[in-house]
Amino acid sequence: MTYRTRSGAAIAVALVATVLVACSPTSSGTASCAWSSVSGANGGVAFPDLGATYFQLPYVLTTGQQIVIHGVYPAARYFSFTTYGTDLNPIGNSADRSISPDPGSQNPFATVLPAGDADQHYTVTIVDGAVPSGGGNAVSGGSGSVIVGVVTLRVYLPTDPATRSGGPLPAATLHNANGSITSIPTCAAGTPTTGSTATNPVGLSLAVSIASPPVFVRQTGASLFPNPDNAYLAAAADWTPGTVIAVTGTAPTFPDTRHGVSPAQSSDVRYWSMCTNTDVLPFPVVECAPDDSVPLDGAGHYTFVISTPADRPTTADAAHGVTWLPWGATTHPLVMILRNMLPSSSFTQAVQDVPPGQPATVAMGQYAPTATVTTAAAFDAAAGTG
Repeated sequence: MTYRTRSGAAIAVALVATVLVACSPTSSGTASCAWSSVSGANGGVAFPDLGATYFQLPYVLTTGQQIVIHGVYPAARYFSFTTYGTDLNPIGNSADRSISPDPGSQNPFATVLPAGDADQHYTVTIVDGAVPSGGGNAVSGGSGSVIVGVVTLRVYLPTDPATRSGGPLPAATLHNANGSITSIPTCAAGTPTTGSTATNPVGLSLAVSIASPPVFVRQTGASLFPNPDNAYLAAAADWTPGTVIAVTGTAPTFPDTRHGVSPAQSSDVRYWSMCTNTDVLPFPVVECAPDDSVPLDGAGHYTFVISTPADRPTTADAAHGVTWLPWGATTHPLVMILRNMLPSSSFTQAVQDVPPGQPATVAMGQYAPTATVTTAAAFDAAAGTG
Protein backbone atom coordinates (compact mmCIF):
# COMPACT_ATOMS: atom_id res chain seq x y z
CA MET A 1 0.00 0.00 0.00
CA THR A 2 1.48 3.32 -1.01
CA TYR A 3 0.48 6.80 0.11
CA ARG A 4 1.11 10.25 -1.21
CA THR A 5 -0.27 12.90 1.10
CA ARG A 6 -2.06 15.71 -0.65
CA SER A 7 -0.39 19.08 -0.47
CA GLY A 8 -1.40 20.37 2.95
CA ALA A 9 -4.10 18.80 5.08
CA ALA A 10 -5.51 22.27 5.67
CA ILE A 11 -5.00 24.08 2.39
CA ALA A 12 -5.78 27.81 2.53
CA VAL A 13 -8.10 28.57 -0.33
CA ALA A 14 -10.48 31.31 -1.39
CA LEU A 15 -13.59 29.20 -1.80
CA VAL A 16 -16.24 30.68 -4.06
CA ALA A 17 -18.87 31.32 -1.38
CA THR A 18 -21.83 32.44 -3.42
CA VAL A 19 -24.01 32.27 -0.34
CA LEU A 20 -22.41 35.28 1.34
CA VAL A 21 -24.87 38.08 1.81
CA ALA A 22 -24.84 40.88 -0.73
CA CYS A 23 -26.74 43.46 1.32
CA SER A 24 -25.44 45.67 4.09
CA PRO A 25 -26.46 45.53 7.79
CA THR A 26 -28.47 48.70 7.33
CA SER A 27 -30.73 47.13 4.68
CA SER A 28 -33.73 44.91 5.31
CA GLY A 29 -31.52 42.36 7.06
CA THR A 30 -31.86 39.65 4.42
CA ALA A 31 -31.26 38.94 0.78
CA SER A 32 -33.85 40.24 -1.69
CA CYS A 33 -35.71 36.91 -1.67
CA ALA A 34 -35.79 33.67 0.29
CA TRP A 35 -34.76 30.20 -0.84
CA SER A 36 -32.64 30.72 -3.89
CA SER A 37 -31.60 27.21 -4.84
CA VAL A 38 -28.31 25.42 -5.27
CA SER A 39 -27.75 21.80 -6.26
CA GLY A 40 -24.77 19.88 -7.50
CA ALA A 41 -26.12 20.31 -11.01
CA ASN A 42 -26.17 24.10 -10.97
CA GLY A 43 -23.85 24.89 -8.09
CA GLY A 44 -21.20 22.26 -7.81
CA VAL A 45 -19.56 23.87 -4.79
CA ALA A 46 -18.08 22.10 -1.75
CA PHE A 47 -18.73 18.48 -2.75
CA PRO A 48 -22.57 18.55 -2.67
CA ASP A 49 -24.79 15.46 -2.70
CA LEU A 50 -26.92 15.22 -5.83
CA GLY A 51 -29.67 13.59 -3.80
CA ALA A 52 -30.22 16.93 -2.09
CA THR A 53 -31.27 20.43 -3.06
CA TYR A 54 -30.03 23.34 -0.98
CA PHE A 55 -32.28 26.40 -0.58
CA GLN A 56 -30.58 29.42 0.94
CA LEU A 57 -31.46 32.66 2.68
CA PRO A 58 -28.49 34.96 3.43
CA TYR A 59 -28.98 37.35 6.33
CA VAL A 60 -27.49 40.26 8.24
CA LEU A 61 -29.27 40.61 11.58
CA THR A 62 -28.90 43.39 14.12
CA THR A 63 -29.84 43.30 17.81
CA GLY A 64 -33.41 42.18 18.37
CA GLN A 65 -34.05 40.87 14.86
CA GLN A 66 -35.22 37.34 14.13
CA ILE A 67 -36.23 35.39 11.03
CA VAL A 68 -39.41 33.35 11.45
CA ILE A 69 -39.96 30.48 9.03
CA HIS A 70 -43.39 28.89 8.69
CA GLY A 71 -44.03 25.92 6.45
CA VAL A 72 -45.38 22.44 5.78
CA TYR A 73 -43.19 19.39 6.41
CA PRO A 74 -42.04 18.33 2.94
CA ALA A 75 -42.75 14.95 1.38
CA ALA A 76 -39.13 13.80 1.32
CA ARG A 77 -36.61 11.51 2.95
CA TYR A 78 -35.16 14.31 5.08
CA PHE A 79 -35.05 18.06 5.58
CA SER A 80 -33.31 20.43 7.95
CA PHE A 81 -32.36 24.04 8.63
CA THR A 82 -28.68 24.87 9.20
CA THR A 83 -27.10 28.26 9.70
CA TYR A 84 -23.53 28.98 8.59
CA GLY A 85 -21.11 31.79 9.31
CA THR A 86 -18.71 33.41 6.88
CA ASP A 87 -16.13 30.72 7.67
CA LEU A 88 -18.51 28.19 6.03
CA ASN A 89 -18.90 26.22 9.27
CA PRO A 90 -22.25 25.46 10.96
CA ILE A 91 -23.61 27.75 13.65
CA GLY A 92 -26.91 26.01 14.40
CA ASN A 93 -28.90 23.10 13.06
CA SER A 94 -32.35 21.60 13.38
CA ALA A 95 -33.20 18.26 11.78
CA ASP A 96 -36.75 17.42 10.69
CA ARG A 97 -37.56 14.99 13.52
CA SER A 98 -36.61 17.57 16.18
CA ILE A 99 -38.88 20.32 14.79
CA SER A 100 -42.08 20.32 16.85
CA PRO A 101 -45.29 20.74 14.86
CA ASP A 102 -47.61 23.71 15.22
CA PRO A 103 -50.64 23.18 17.50
CA GLY A 104 -53.02 20.73 15.86
CA SER A 105 -50.36 19.48 13.43
CA GLN A 106 -48.17 16.39 13.42
CA ASN A 107 -44.57 15.77 12.42
CA PRO A 108 -44.31 12.92 9.84
CA PHE A 109 -40.55 12.63 10.48
CA ALA A 110 -41.07 11.91 14.19
CA THR A 111 -44.12 9.62 13.96
CA VAL A 112 -45.39 7.19 11.37
CA LEU A 113 -48.64 8.87 10.33
CA PRO A 114 -51.70 7.51 8.53
CA ALA A 115 -51.70 8.12 4.79
CA GLY A 116 -53.33 11.39 3.78
CA ASP A 117 -52.80 13.27 7.05
CA ALA A 118 -52.63 16.83 5.70
CA ASP A 119 -52.18 18.94 8.86
CA GLN A 120 -48.39 19.02 9.09
CA HIS A 121 -47.23 22.60 9.75
CA TYR A 122 -44.20 23.87 11.65
CA THR A 123 -42.59 27.16 12.69
CA VAL A 124 -38.82 27.66 13.09
CA THR A 125 -37.10 30.84 14.28
CA ILE A 126 -33.54 31.97 13.52
CA VAL A 127 -32.45 33.74 16.69
CA ASP A 128 -29.53 35.74 18.05
CA GLY A 129 -27.46 33.78 20.55
CA ALA A 130 -27.15 30.18 21.66
CA VAL A 131 -30.02 27.69 21.80
CA PRO A 132 -30.19 24.29 23.51
CA SER A 133 -28.27 21.44 21.91
CA GLY A 134 -30.23 19.59 19.25
CA GLY A 135 -31.90 22.61 17.74
CA GLY A 136 -35.64 22.17 17.55
CA ASN A 137 -37.78 25.15 16.67
CA ALA A 138 -35.10 27.72 17.49
CA VAL A 139 -31.85 27.80 15.52
CA SER A 140 -28.95 30.10 16.39
CA GLY A 141 -28.01 32.52 13.64
CA GLY A 142 -24.90 33.62 15.53
CA SER A 143 -24.15 36.13 18.26
CA GLY A 144 -23.30 39.82 18.36
CA SER A 145 -24.73 43.24 17.59
CA VAL A 146 -24.46 42.41 13.87
CA ILE A 147 -24.47 38.80 12.69
CA VAL A 148 -23.84 37.69 9.13
CA GLY A 149 -24.68 34.26 7.81
CA VAL A 150 -26.91 32.11 5.68
CA VAL A 151 -29.67 29.69 6.62
CA THR A 152 -29.78 26.62 4.40
CA LEU A 153 -32.87 24.49 3.94
CA ARG A 154 -31.82 21.00 2.80
CA VAL A 155 -34.28 18.61 1.18
CA TYR A 156 -33.13 15.07 0.35
CA LEU A 157 -34.92 12.73 -2.04
CA PRO A 158 -38.33 14.37 -2.44
CA THR A 159 -41.04 11.76 -2.94
CA ASP A 160 -41.88 13.45 -6.24
CA PRO A 161 -38.50 13.94 -7.97
CA ALA A 162 -40.00 16.73 -10.08
CA THR A 163 -40.52 18.83 -6.93
CA ARG A 164 -37.07 19.37 -5.51
CA SER A 165 -38.46 21.09 -2.41
CA GLY A 166 -40.86 18.25 -1.60
CA GLY A 167 -43.78 20.69 -1.57
CA PRO A 168 -44.27 24.44 -1.15
CA LEU A 169 -41.27 26.36 0.14
CA PRO A 170 -41.79 27.88 3.61
CA ALA A 171 -42.71 31.51 4.17
CA ALA A 172 -40.07 33.69 5.83
CA THR A 173 -40.56 36.97 7.71
CA LEU A 174 -38.12 39.34 9.39
CA HIS A 175 -39.20 40.36 12.90
CA ASN A 176 -37.63 43.62 14.00
CA ALA A 177 -36.76 44.85 17.49
CA ASN A 178 -39.54 47.47 17.37
CA GLY A 179 -42.17 44.79 16.77
CA SER A 180 -42.63 45.39 13.05
CA ILE A 181 -42.65 42.45 10.66
CA THR A 182 -41.30 42.44 7.11
CA SER A 183 -42.24 39.71 4.68
CA ILE A 184 -39.37 38.16 2.70
CA PRO A 185 -40.66 37.14 -0.73
CA THR A 186 -39.92 33.65 -1.99
CA CYS A 187 -37.51 33.57 -4.90
CA ALA A 188 -38.82 32.54 -8.30
CA ALA A 189 -38.53 28.82 -8.95
CA GLY A 190 -35.02 27.83 -9.93
CA THR A 191 -33.45 31.15 -8.89
CA PRO A 192 -29.76 30.37 -8.30
CA THR A 193 -28.00 31.63 -5.21
CA THR A 194 -26.18 34.90 -5.83
CA GLY A 195 -24.03 37.13 -3.71
CA SER A 196 -20.45 38.16 -3.19
CA THR A 197 -17.39 36.00 -3.62
CA ALA A 198 -15.51 35.07 -0.46
CA THR A 199 -12.12 36.68 -0.19
CA ASN A 200 -11.36 35.34 3.28
CA PRO A 201 -9.34 32.11 3.05
CA VAL A 202 -10.89 28.95 4.49
CA GLY A 203 -9.26 25.64 5.21
CA LEU A 204 -9.88 22.58 3.08
CA SER A 205 -10.62 20.10 5.81
CA LEU A 206 -10.62 16.86 3.81
CA ALA A 207 -7.24 15.53 4.86
CA VAL A 208 -7.33 12.71 2.33
CA SER A 209 -4.21 10.81 1.39
CA ILE A 210 -3.92 9.50 -2.13
CA ALA A 211 -3.43 5.78 -1.73
CA SER A 212 -3.23 2.67 -3.88
CA PRO A 213 -5.61 1.10 -3.13
CA PRO A 214 -7.63 4.07 -1.79
CA VAL A 215 -8.48 4.04 1.93
CA PHE A 216 -11.73 5.51 3.27
CA VAL A 217 -11.08 7.79 6.26
CA ARG A 218 -13.54 9.67 8.49
CA GLN A 219 -13.67 13.41 7.73
CA THR A 220 -15.04 16.37 9.67
CA GLY A 221 -16.38 18.33 6.68
CA ALA A 222 -15.36 21.59 8.35
CA SER A 223 -15.22 24.70 6.15
CA LEU A 224 -17.15 22.98 3.36
CA PHE A 225 -20.76 23.64 4.45
CA PRO A 226 -21.03 20.26 6.23
CA ASN A 227 -24.42 18.87 7.18
CA PRO A 228 -24.27 18.23 10.95
CA ASP A 229 -26.64 15.28 10.48
CA ASN A 230 -24.18 13.54 8.16
CA ALA A 231 -20.83 11.91 8.76
CA TYR A 232 -18.39 11.50 5.90
CA LEU A 233 -15.83 8.98 4.72
CA ALA A 234 -13.49 10.04 1.93
CA ALA A 235 -10.84 8.32 -0.17
CA ALA A 236 -8.70 9.78 -2.94
CA ALA A 237 -6.93 8.44 -6.01
CA ASP A 238 -4.90 9.64 -8.97
CA TRP A 239 -5.89 8.51 -12.45
CA THR A 240 -3.74 6.47 -14.79
CA PRO A 241 -4.92 5.04 -18.12
CA GLY A 242 -6.98 1.89 -17.62
CA THR A 243 -7.64 2.55 -13.92
CA VAL A 244 -10.81 1.03 -12.49
CA ILE A 245 -11.67 1.29 -8.80
CA ALA A 246 -14.11 -1.21 -7.27
CA VAL A 247 -15.64 -0.42 -3.86
CA THR A 248 -17.51 -3.08 -1.90
CA GLY A 249 -19.24 -3.22 1.48
CA THR A 250 -22.50 -3.91 3.26
CA ALA A 251 -25.28 -1.32 2.97
CA PRO A 252 -27.13 -0.08 6.05
CA THR A 253 -30.92 -0.25 5.96
CA PHE A 254 -32.88 2.95 5.24
CA PRO A 255 -36.54 4.05 4.95
CA ASP A 256 -37.36 3.85 1.23
CA THR A 257 -39.63 6.88 1.17
CA ARG A 258 -40.00 6.93 -2.60
CA HIS A 259 -41.74 3.57 -2.33
CA GLY A 260 -44.18 4.41 0.44
CA VAL A 261 -42.08 3.94 3.60
CA SER A 262 -42.36 6.62 6.29
CA PRO A 263 -39.14 8.56 7.07
CA ALA A 264 -39.94 7.87 10.73
CA GLN A 265 -39.73 4.11 10.17
CA SER A 266 -36.96 2.43 12.16
CA SER A 267 -33.80 1.72 10.12
CA ASP A 268 -30.01 1.71 10.45
CA VAL A 269 -29.64 5.19 8.93
CA ARG A 270 -31.98 7.77 7.45
CA TYR A 271 -29.91 8.03 4.25
CA TRP A 272 -26.63 7.00 2.71
CA SER A 273 -24.92 7.67 -0.59
CA MET A 274 -21.69 7.40 -2.55
CA CYS A 275 -20.43 10.30 -4.68
CA THR A 276 -17.47 10.92 -6.96
CA ASN A 277 -15.95 14.39 -6.82
CA THR A 278 -13.07 16.34 -8.35
CA ASP A 279 -10.40 17.74 -6.04
CA VAL A 280 -10.16 21.20 -7.55
CA LEU A 281 -11.79 24.52 -6.68
CA PRO A 282 -14.71 24.95 -6.17
CA PHE A 283 -14.76 21.20 -5.33
CA PRO A 284 -17.49 20.00 -7.70
CA VAL A 285 -19.42 16.76 -7.54
CA VAL A 286 -19.26 14.45 -10.56
CA GLU A 287 -22.06 11.98 -9.81
CA CYS A 288 -23.86 10.46 -6.82
CA ALA A 289 -25.72 7.24 -6.13
CA PRO A 290 -28.38 7.65 -3.42
CA ASP A 291 -29.19 4.55 -1.40
CA ASP A 292 -32.45 3.72 -3.17
CA SER A 293 -30.67 3.50 -6.54
CA VAL A 294 -27.95 1.06 -5.45
CA PRO A 295 -28.51 -2.63 -6.31
CA LEU A 296 -27.61 -5.09 -3.54
CA ASP A 297 -26.97 -8.80 -3.55
CA GLY A 298 -28.87 -11.24 -1.36
CA ALA A 299 -26.64 -10.48 1.61
CA GLY A 300 -27.08 -6.69 1.31
CA HIS A 301 -23.68 -6.06 -0.25
CA TYR A 302 -23.04 -3.29 -2.77
CA THR A 303 -20.43 -2.96 -5.49
CA PHE A 304 -19.44 0.39 -6.98
CA VAL A 305 -17.18 0.75 -9.98
CA ILE A 306 -15.51 4.11 -10.66
CA SER A 307 -13.82 4.66 -14.01
CA THR A 308 -13.82 6.83 -17.09
CA PRO A 309 -16.47 5.91 -19.68
CA ALA A 310 -13.75 4.46 -21.91
CA ASP A 311 -12.55 2.14 -19.11
CA ARG A 312 -15.99 1.07 -17.90
CA PRO A 313 -16.26 -2.73 -17.55
CA THR A 314 -19.06 -4.35 -19.55
CA THR A 315 -20.43 -5.83 -16.31
CA ALA A 316 -20.52 -2.49 -14.47
CA ASP A 317 -24.29 -2.03 -14.60
CA ALA A 318 -27.39 -2.70 -12.53
CA ALA A 319 -28.11 -5.91 -14.42
CA HIS A 320 -24.94 -7.33 -12.88
CA GLY A 321 -25.62 -5.81 -9.46
CA VAL A 322 -23.07 -3.04 -9.93
CA THR A 323 -23.39 0.75 -9.61
CA TRP A 324 -21.09 2.57 -12.02
CA LEU A 325 -19.95 6.11 -11.21
CA PRO A 326 -17.92 8.28 -13.60
CA TRP A 327 -14.43 9.33 -12.56
CA GLY A 328 -14.76 12.88 -13.85
CA ALA A 329 -11.78 15.04 -14.75
CA THR A 330 -8.64 12.92 -14.93
CA THR A 331 -6.35 15.93 -14.58
CA HIS A 332 -7.14 16.23 -10.85
CA PRO A 333 -7.43 13.68 -8.05
CA LEU A 334 -10.67 11.81 -7.57
CA VAL A 335 -12.35 12.09 -4.16
CA MET A 336 -14.93 9.44 -3.28
CA ILE A 337 -17.30 10.38 -0.44
CA LEU A 338 -19.61 8.00 1.41
CA ARG A 339 -22.24 9.65 3.61
CA ASN A 340 -24.26 8.25 6.52
CA MET A 341 -27.14 10.33 7.92
CA LEU A 342 -28.85 10.13 11.32
CA PRO A 343 -27.96 6.58 12.35
CA SER A 344 -30.18 4.75 14.79
CA SER A 345 -28.84 4.56 18.33
CA SER A 346 -28.90 0.76 17.96
CA PHE A 347 -26.74 0.84 14.81
CA THR A 348 -23.16 1.11 16.05
CA GLN A 349 -21.28 0.57 12.78
CA ALA A 350 -22.10 3.86 11.08
CA VAL A 351 -19.61 6.43 9.81
CA GLN A 352 -20.45 8.43 12.94
CA ASP A 353 -18.82 5.68 15.03
CA VAL A 354 -15.44 6.14 13.33
CA PRO A 355 -13.14 8.60 15.13
CA PRO A 356 -12.22 11.56 12.90
CA GLY A 357 -9.04 10.91 10.96
CA GLN A 358 -9.31 7.15 11.36
CA PRO A 359 -10.02 4.55 8.64
CA ALA A 360 -13.52 3.12 8.36
CA THR A 361 -12.29 -0.33 9.36
CA VAL A 362 -11.72 0.91 12.93
CA ALA A 363 -15.44 0.78 13.75
CA MET A 364 -17.61 -0.17 10.78
CA GLY A 365 -16.87 -3.87 10.36
CA GLN A 366 -18.67 -5.28 7.33
CA TYR A 367 -20.16 -1.82 6.62
CA ALA A 368 -16.70 -0.35 5.94
CA PRO A 369 -16.18 0.33 2.21
CA THR A 370 -13.18 -1.49 0.77
CA ALA A 371 -11.54 -0.25 -2.44
CA THR A 372 -9.44 -2.22 -4.90
CA VAL A 373 -7.66 -1.02 -8.02
CA THR A 374 -8.18 -3.16 -11.10
CA THR A 375 -8.81 -3.02 -14.85
CA ALA A 376 -11.96 -3.44 -16.88
CA ALA A 377 -10.76 -6.79 -18.23
CA ALA A 378 -9.92 -8.11 -14.78
CA PHE A 379 -13.23 -6.93 -13.33
CA ASP A 380 -15.19 -8.58 -16.15
CA ALA A 381 -13.15 -11.76 -15.80
CA ALA A 382 -13.98 -11.93 -12.09
CA ALA A 383 -17.65 -11.50 -13.00
CA GLY A 384 -17.36 -14.51 -15.29
CA THR A 385 -17.57 -12.72 -18.63
CA GLY A 386 -13.91 -12.27 -19.43
